[in-house]
Amino acid sequence: MRHRSARINDADKEGEWIKSEFGTLAGTSLGPILFIVHTHDVPKRIIPKFADDLVAVKVDSDIGHITYCLQDATDQLVQWAETEGMQINAEKTKVIVFGHSSEEYHVKVNGKELENVQYYKYLGVILNPQLSFTIQVDYSVSTAKRDPPVRSIHSFMVERAYQ
Repeated sequence: MRHRSARINDADKEGEWIKSEFGTLAGTSLGPILFIVHTHDVPKRIIPKFADDLVAVKVDSDIGHITYCLQDATDQLVQWAETEGMQINAEKTKVIVFGHSSEEYHVKVNGKELENVQYYKYLGVILNPQLSFTIQVDYSVSTAKRDPPVRSIHSFMVERAYQ
C-alpha cells in the first residue's frame, strides 16, 4: 500500500489531499477483518464485540457495584488501547442504563465523565432503558416512507384498495 492519498469529504466540503501511509481503503472487506484480528485481545470484560463496536455490560441490582465494574472495564480498555497505540474517544462513548432505575452512572475515560443517554443506536437498533422498540419501529417506518420504491408500492396498494 504505497503512494496513496486520502482526503475527507463532508457534504459539500472537501479536505486537502494528504499522504496515506496506514490503514486499508474504505469499503474493502479486508479492513474489518484486520480490525477484528487487531482487537482479539481486548480485556475480557469488554463484551460483546462486533467489528469496531465494543461494549461493557454489568447486570446487578447494586448501583455501586455496577459503577465499579463498568469503570474497571473502561480503565482496562483505555490501558489496552494505549498499549496498542490507540485512544478511546470519550465523546463517542456513552452509558445507558437498562431497567427502571433513573440513576446515572459516573464512568470516566481519562478523567472525562461519559454521557448518560436515554437511547442509543447499537448495530443499527435503537435501544432505550425499557428495551421498548417503539422508537426503532417509528424510525424504521419513517425511513421506509422516505424510500421512493416503498412509497410507490404503498400508493399502488392504496389505489388498488379504492378501485
